[in-house]
Amino acid sequence: MSKLLVAATALAAALFAGSSTQAQAQAQADANCQIVDVSVFTDRVHVRCNVNPAGAALMFQSGQSVIYYFAVANSSPYATSFLALATAAKQANKSLVITYRTAPGSNPPGCAASDCRGAIAARLYY
Repeated sequence: MSKLLVAATALAAALFAGSSTQAQAQAQADANCQIVDVSVFTDRVHVRCNVNPAGAALMFQSGQSVIYYFAVANSSPYATSFLALATAAKQANKSLVITYRTAPGSNPPGCAASDCRGAIAARLYY
């Protein structure tokens, strides 16, 4: 009976650790991005944000890193829409509210863990 209890406890601990890691990898946040530039690469599209625009939210920080870039993989069906919305925001001099994954493990290709995160949604308010 005690071996069964130890095995069940070990299994529960492993499942808890796995779900905690998965939840951490899926954590999301919003950034109010005053777009500095919009770029297209062979593997991704991305925007670079002014991290301290007048009237915008606080800097987007992940640990000690400041996040300047938000990207979407070119293979994503969302890439074209993200590019169009980002370009419209830049042309209209409006901020883009970007929802992104806080963990760099889910970054698209070419998106550095030190200053970039994968965008999963974007909103433009007029």
